[in-house]
Amino acid sequence: MTVAAITPLAQYIEDGTTMTFSAPFRYLDTADLIVTRIVHDTATLLVLGTDYTATAGPTDAGGNVTLSTTVPDAKLRIGRKTARRQQSDFENTVRFPAATVEVAYDRNILIAQEQDVQLRAALQVPAGETAPPVGSLSGAIDGTVLGFVSGQLVPVANTSAASAQAVADAEAARDLSLAYSGSSLAQAYISTTQAELSAASASSSATSASQSQLYAAAAQAIMSGRFFANTTDPLTNGVLGLAMTANGSTGTNGTFTGTFTGGGGAGAQFRFVVAANAVVPASIVITNKGSGYTSTPTPVFSASTGLAGTAATVTTGPLTTSGDYLVVEGSGGTFAALYKNVAGVIQSEGLSFPSKAALDNAIASLFYAAPAVTVNGRKVQPTVMSYDRYVSEGIYLDTMAQYRPLELDPTNAVALAKNYYNVPPITFGGRQLQPIAMSFDRYVTLGTYSDTGEIYAPGISGGATDRSLMQVNQTPTGFSIFIAGAVTRWTEYVFLHETGTASGGAYDVWHLKGAWDTALTGFAPSRQQQLLRSDAEVETAVWATAAGASNFVGGAVHGAQVLSSAVMLVDGKVTSLNQTASYTARRIEVFQQSVLYAYGSGNSVKLLDLYTRWVFEGGDIRIGFAVQWPASPAQVQQTYFGILPVFRTQGSGPSGAGSAVEIVTTGRRSPLFLPEDLSTSGYTEVDTTAEEMIGYGAGGYEFRLRKTRGWTYSGRLSYYAPTVQNKFYQNVYGPNYTPVANQLDWFESVISIYNPY
Repeated sequence: MTVAAITPLAQYIEDGTTMTFSAPFRYLDTADLIVTRIVHDTATLLVLGTDYTATAGPTDAGGNVTLSTTVPDAKLRIGRKTARRQQSDFENTVRFPAATVEVAYDRNILIAQEQDVQLRAALQVPAGETAPPVGSLSGAIDGTVLGFVSGQLVPVANTSAASAQAVADAEAARDLSLAYSGSSLAQAYISTTQAELSAASASSSATSASQSQLYAAAAQAIMSGRFFANTTDPLTNGVLGLAMTANGSTGTNGTFTGTFTGGGGAGAQFRFVVAANAVVPASIVITNKGSGYTSTPTPVFSASTGLAGTAATVTTGPLTTSGDYLVVEGSGGTFAALYKNVAGVIQSEGLSFPSKAALDNAIASLFYAAPAVTVNGRKVQPTVMSYDRYVSEGIYLDTMAQYRPLELDPTNAVALAKNYYNVPPITFGGRQLQPIAMSFDRYVTLGTYSDTGEIYAPGISGGATDRSLMQVNQTPTGFSIFIAGAVTRWTEYVFLHETGTASGGAYDVWHLKGAWDTALTGFAPSRQQQLLRSDAEVETAVWATAAGASNFVGGAVHGAQVLSSAVMLVDGKVTSLNQTASYTARRIEVFQQSVLYAYGSGNSVKLLDLYTRWVFEGGDIRIGFAVQWPASPAQVQQTYFGILPVFRTQGSGPSGAGSAVEIVTTGRRSPLFLPEDLSTSGYTEVDTTAEEMIGYGAGGYEFRLRKTRGWTYSGRLSYYAPTVQNKFYQNVYGPNYTPVANQLDWFESVISIYNPY
């Protein structure tokens, strides 16, 4: 049969439970499979019949590999290496069977596919060019680089020019900083410090070359575990290896830390995994070699309760040998220094740098300890709080349950105002910085400089292009939220408080009015370029048939929705909805409680209580609805929450003048996401239970509506409606649905608009 173009390689992460994995490619013999397990960067080739079994894989669908044991979090790699042999022998005047020829050809194609995998892992020259010959790579090549000499690629001395050497110094310093894995700030601090040192030394290429090599040696020493508290230990023996000779039994499964006893030394440790109540030999990793061992110590596996019958061979040896570089922490733990073992004598290399402990102390001023607080007699550990000390999320320490005071009841925003912390300004880079947002480990992730008011956002270059940093223009009747597009323009979401009368009755609501592609200068919109989404039925539209309704109620389009209360939070701080202000924010939440009245009742017959929550964050809008039905709920025909109306065609400019532009011409629905033509109003609406709908067009705009919570009722459907502005509808309950008395439901969707400009 023909052989499909399938890459003969599959990778998985073992979860400690799954034993059978797919080999999704064709193989002629189970012996052709290559199964490798990688644990802590150590690869072990598994043996067919001992470590695993395999089913036949004669088709492109392949077969399965079933493990004998599993190692949690290990990487499992399944590949193929077809035996390089010719099994077909044809003679003159005898049969020439097609099946035999087919197998021979198939074998050649499988081998070619495997060679493609190997070639992709090799350095290659562009098509049409010839690779240069590679000279000898034997001999002392440490500290050299590959370069061209007389047309050959050979090792050459590292004697680059001063400018290029500065780059090499910075890269070596980066390697040194990465060796310190305890703190991301420590890594950045070392990298910056060593880059400055390398720049200072760039005036002498010879000196720079030497220094660069020393920094690289220090980084390699740290990453290789040659980091000592003194200059005596490097000359002693440590534990270098541990090999199981008996895996034991009756142990407790899991990952454990093992120790050693005896041997005259101290400090050695290893990590091991117990699965199927026995030690997994491939899982053993020496995590600390220890020092001072004069004889072979004995491994201790007692961390796995009940484990018995283990035996292992322990290998000890010198922690360093002649020629090895090592790092020794200086007196007081402030600095570390580079040394070298020269014929059994530890000699200084004259290079020192800040230790990890010193770096941690240097950045301590950027942290603030957030102690637990008492809420209604219970201790709460804050996990999220705003710069004005409001605790908006936390964990109850007695039950470890989530503490989210505003999730269900926005009125708590005022009642919980006492839960504030005083987070004072700090000095950073010689300037006073007021924290706005901090991570749970107290790192300042967002702030403002007191002298200029500019945003401090580490790791973000040009905050205005970061989609998570919004600009806000607020007035007493509404506000616009500007989210950065891909290049220069912004998506403007208009959020208004409006009152009036529609077909269903009087309304008084906060709601999303529309979305624009906008050019923005500072906080002033210079021009609304393109209307992307209208205000029609964005939040709510309910049709209650039992109440004799002939149309929908909800929002400012259909009416009969009346506001009870509303609260707004900006980055966790309770903020007035009725003010004039301009500011930046990463998260805006608005909570609204309102009542929906039956259609045509003159706002006298309550249909339901509605609690709406908008969250603007990360370039998306998350809209949640808590629906509280009355004691005698009405039967409903259709109920829409979080509708996304997208204009199919719309003129440019605030007034809609100008040529019409196709915004949405194609749609896709989960789970297959096959394209659907939405370019004309003649598109046939198709009901679907899709969790996600996407619309886009030639202009580059993309619109997404995702269901994230509560869409579980029988008969719920979604569909595109091109006849009405390409709306993405979400029917929650389905037709002829009657809720039970006092039923409380919660629904949530996410709206995303991607601006390509």
